[in-house]
Amino acid sequence: MMADYYVVLGLGIDSSKEQLEKAISAFEAKGGNPREAKTMKETLLSEASKANYDMFLRQNYPSRYAK
Repeated sequence: MMADYYVVLGLGIDSSKEQLEKAISAFEAKGGNPREAKTMKETLLSEASKANYDMFLRQNYPSRYAK
C-alpha cells in the first residue's frame, strides 16, 4: 500500500513547495525512514511528479481531495 505523503507530513494537497521541504526535513529529523523521505522529495518536490501524484489522489480518494 502506498503512503499518503500529505497525511504523513501533516499538510494539505495545496501546500507550497517551501512548506513541503520544511515538513520533509522535519520528518527526517524525527527519525523518519530515509528511503521514504527520499521518495517524498522525488514525488512532491518535482512539479511533474507532484501533478501526477495529486491527480492519482484526486481520482482514488475523491472525498478527501475533491477540488
